[in-house]
Amino acid sequence: MRIAIAVISALIMVAHGDAATIRVDDSLEKLPIGSSVDFLVDETGDLTVRDVASPLMRDLWVKSREINPAFGFTRSVYWVKFSVVNDTGKEKSFFLEQAYALVDDVRLYKREKNGFSVIRTGDHFKYRERPYDHRTFVFPLSCPPHSRMTYYLRQETSSAMYFPLLLWSPDSFISWALQEDRLLMFFYGMMIIMAFNYLCVYFLIRHLSYLHFSLFILSLLLFIMTQLGATYQLIIPGSPTLMNVAPPFFLCLTNLFGNRFVLTFLQLGKRAPQLRKVVNMEAMIILFALASVPLISVFDIYTAIMAGTACLSVASILTAFGAGILLLCRKQRSGYIFTFISTGFFIGSILYLMRSFGLLPGNFVTTWSIVIGSSTILIVLSIAMVDRINTMRMGLKKLVANIGKEVTERSIELLLSEVAGMVIEEQLGKKPSGARGGIDAPSIQGLLDYQRDLTIQKLSHDINIISNAEELLEKTVLKVKEISRSQTILLYTLDRDNNLTLRISVGVIGEKKLEAVKKLVAEVFNGGSSRMIQGEDACGAGEGHVICIPVKYEGRMIGVGYCERSPDDVKFTENDARILIDFSDRMVAVYENAVEYRKKMVRDEYRKKHSITSQTEDKIKRAVAYIREHYARDISREGLAASLDISPNHLGKFFKLYTGKKLSEYINELRIRDAAHMLREKREESIITIAFAVGFESLSTFNRAFMKIIGVTPTEHREKN
Repeated sequence: MRIAIAVISALIMVAHGDAATIRVDDSLEKLPIGSSVDFLVDETGDLTVRDVASPLMRDLWVKSREINPAFGFTRSVYWVKFSVVNDTGKEKSFFLEQAYALVDDVRLYKREKNGFSVIRTGDHFKYRERPYDHRTFVFPLSCPPHSRMTYYLRQETSSAMYFPLLLWSPDSFISWALQEDRLLMFFYGMMIIMAFNYLCVYFLIRHLSYLHFSLFILSLLLFIMTQLGATYQLIIPGSPTLMNVAPPFFLCLTNLFGNRFVLTFLQLGKRAPQLRKVVNMEAMIILFALASVPLISVFDIYTAIMAGTACLSVASILTAFGAGILLLCRKQRSGYIFTFISTGFFIGSILYLMRSFGLLPGNFVTTWSIVIGSSTILIVLSIAMVDRINTMRMGLKKLVANIGKEVTERSIELLLSEVAGMVIEEQLGKKPSGARGGIDAPSIQGLLDYQRDLTIQKLSHDINIISNAEELLEKTVLKVKEISRSQTILLYTLDRDNNLTLRISVGVIGEKKLEAVKKLVAEVFNGGSSRMIQGEDACGAGEGHVICIPVKYEGRMIGVGYCERSPDDVKFTENDARILIDFSDRMVAVYENAVEYRKKMVRDEYRKKHSITSQTEDKIKRAVAYIREHYARDISREGLAASLDISPNHLGKFFKLYTGKKLSEYINELRIRDAAHMLREKREESIITIAFAVGFESLSTFNRAFMKIIGVTPTEHREKN
């Protein structure tokens, strides 16, 4: 019996040898049949199924040589012929899938005894009319036992002609469709989330690149969904007219927003002006193509619009990639990032478009390349956009720091100018000496001077004097040099041990003369009044005019200022002395005012932020006093906390809040300041001896701390001073 059935089947196959034959049995799961079919081209579209099935047309059929034949954009009708043979003893059900979703009219004809039956579908028909609910075109079929069925598939479309034909067992197709839908939903969700995320970023920082990137993601998502058939399935299932214009419309939007993103992300207006013109020209052409899309339904020009838009896409992708390469050659950071992130999308898009034009055969890579490339660019470009945010944040932080520094410098300059202006006006007789411009001053000039006093006070409050003390002193000395027209300026101040120490020097002075200057400074400090020496042998060496003035605060001597003019300049006068003394008195008052104001602000801020009992505050004050007296010893936080009856953690916390520094930082700063003084005054002592003397246990630790606090190495500090 089995032998007879096999003979009959063989005779059937021979009798119908003009049709490609595919065997269906229990082993069928998924079978691409592109290379097992014959196809026929109907250029006029007038042939019927009886015409193509006629023996007269046998010589026009061509054997397919590709698994997924692709023919590019064409208006010709393509017929496909294949046969299935079921040599089993039971009926076999199977699915035929045309996996390309952008086909206008798909008709499947089955040869029967009395003619042909037809199943018709396509994206020119409503989605609910499809023979099976799926984003692509699926035909549920069956073959009786021990029989052969011949099928003719007619395909007509204004889009690209593509034949990814597959036979499935029903169970395998349902399982695969479920997995595929999950993956695609994950992909859709990922793109929507990213688009929404960058839209929020745009509203936060208002940078157009994030808006363009968000719109590019959304338009690309809609284009991909259209290519996969998901747009018709999920968004517009009842509108074949909209489905007909959706592919070129979304492709134009993708090109447009991608074009704008490239322009803003790469900053072509600043970095490549000529290339910017090319990109803008492409944008104008894309807008023209976008405006032409509504004409598709009126003039039936889908093929021309879609083919033209696809060509424009190739040009846009090449331009964008070329822009990245150009900036890469110019060593621009954005060029490196953009070239790296766009490579995958560039390759994927080109492969997909080449398959659409029929230049490459259809396979997994060319079919899914645009999805893979989109996933790549989304993942990598998201990292790049985060890097862009970090770069912007760091740039903003640097800008704020520079602005803060510039504001402080300008405030100091304005403060010094205001003080100098008041002093000079007084000494030149523009207002009575001693009149500070109070509110009782009867003249308009008095009111102006009172306002100037308020300005000076406000400026001194605005300066962060704690962190800019050295800068304020240096600029004050430079202002003194400007006022006195001196070549050399030296400022001596009292240190913590009440020793007169050179604090700032401007100009060059020899070692021999420096000793004479120290002697003169000591005499002025002890005497409390200014000294002027004119002509040769000023201060014991060379020529020049010298004035040495006392620096006082509330009647107490705190330093001495030394000014020296060249011998060719005019001599100092008593009026010069009064101007310099008055200026120094005012600046000392401003300095102290700023310091006290800053301390008050710190204390007020401290009290606002933290609730601290008077008992705890007293313990912190005792800790500070102990450290100031014994900083050269080995002071541990645990031992100090135990002596104050407070936990080490609370001591560390409240000590930093009270002083602004950690315990170790505070101790190191005291030690380094003492070491800096010893390096200047005790030149015979070695650096390691001084390091041990102030409490450091190793020279390397001392060097690191000194460099961090003073800004130079101990050796450089000693040589400089």
